[in-house]
Amino acid sequence: DMCFDKNGMLLAGREGGSTFTVDPQTMKWQADPRYSVLYVNLPHLVVTRLFKDSRQHIWFGSWDKAVYRQNAVTGEEESFTHSDSDPFSFGVDEPIAFNEDKQGRVWIGGKYFGLYIYDPVNGRFYNYRHNSAKEGTLSHNRVNCIYIDRTGMVWLGTNNGISMYHPAQQQFEQQFLPGNNEATDKPLVLYDFIKKDDGSLWIGTNEGVYIKTADGRYLLKKF
Repeated sequence: DMCFDKNGMLLAGREGGSTFTVDPQTMKWQADPRYSVLYVNLPHLVVTRLFKDSRQHIWFGSWDKAVYRQNAVTGEEESFTHSDSDPFSFGVDEPIAFNEDKQGRVWIGGKYFGLYIYDPVNGRFYNYRHNSAKEGTLSHNRVNCIYIDRTGMVWLGTNNGISMYHPAQQQFEQQFLPGNNEATDKPLVLYDFIKKDDGSLWIGTNEGVYIKTADGRYLLKKF
């Protein structure tokens, strides 16, 4: 993954070398020398996701079952790991998606155990998971992508379709796409969302690209 830091430098995640930095003006790049020896015991050896929040902090997702944050104020790297004694700590999970809402809360999609919402006011992580016995929970515990629209509605792309979070109702609702409403259908896996200038929302899935038009219709394009 890639993202720009507060100085306009491009950070890129690596498999087996943490991150490297690219100057977009000169195209010169620099790797972290600590990771030149692959067998050394260092954090986030493999960086799978990068995200810059509104405070200019850089969040890292890795294989370490932890969340890392490069603090834009102090310059220090912070880690958030699981603690059995703290119910509001990050889970034993791999972060694979990030986004931020208007309240400044960071939404983190987990590979195994659902959704985490980090509240910077109290430093707590709130975890939401799929529960087949309860209504209003996630449709699946793998959250591949997170999109937040202008109204504050949160769209979560999972391994079983879309889960939409309604801030006013504080619960999740499964959004069915055309052709995948039947229980006999194979799960619809969502990989990414992108909003175009014409107001349409493009949704990448294992069945092709769904396009939600500005008037609310869904179109499926297979390539």
